[in-house]
Amino acid sequence: KFRSDRVLTLYLFYPWVKSFHLSKAQQISILMYHSISDHKEDVVHPYFGINTSPAIFEKQLKFLYANHYSVIDLKNIKNYLAPGNNLSNKLAVITFDDGYRDFYNQAFPILQRYNFTATVFLPTSYIGNENLKYQGKECLNWSEVLSLSKKGINFGSHTETHPILNALKIDEVEKEIKTSKETIEDMTGQPVDSFSYPFKFPEADRQFVNSLRVIL
Repeated sequence: KFRSDRVLTLYLFYPWVKSFHLSKAQQISILMYHSISDHKEDVVHPYFGINTSPAIFEKQLKFLYANHYSVIDLKNIKNYLAPGNNLSNKLAVITFDDGYRDFYNQAFPILQRYNFTATVFLPTSYIGNENLKYQGKECLNWSEVLSLSKKGINFGSHTETHPILNALKIDEVEKEIKTSKETIEDMTGQPVDSFSYPFKFPEADRQFVNSLRVIL
């Protein structure tokens, strides 16, 4: 149940994942969200929508809870995949892209009700001392990020400015990723060891994929 960009999160930042051969019963589901909002979107196809209503989000978490899923922290996934570990067949990871502020006031309270954690990937140019906007939606500020970090939410890199990476020069790609990582580490005091690729991942561009793996 992996999306290609979520496989990238594991495969590039956690190269040891390649050595694990999980059975179908041991696969880890990764649920990816953007915005938790009742705002109606004008999109051509639901695939391109980024909003999930709070009611639907809670219904999905309730399903995980009722069906005894363990929602694990992405940064601790290595512990669950370690040799000899009796891996549950009901593991899930919850992630959010873009760092929208409704994670703080909509998603996080629902996560708390079920004692679930999540990883939020931040495009750091849109995370400021005040609430900036990305694509017209308000983003988290650093005070909110720090508060969430202290309450167990994990933060990862989503580049600095959310560009189409394979349209950039490789040194620009490196700056986008490393600047975002270093900024989050400086602001939270926590190591950043996960990365979510913005936009669709160009699997067919092997030269770019190999260059990206070197950077990460």
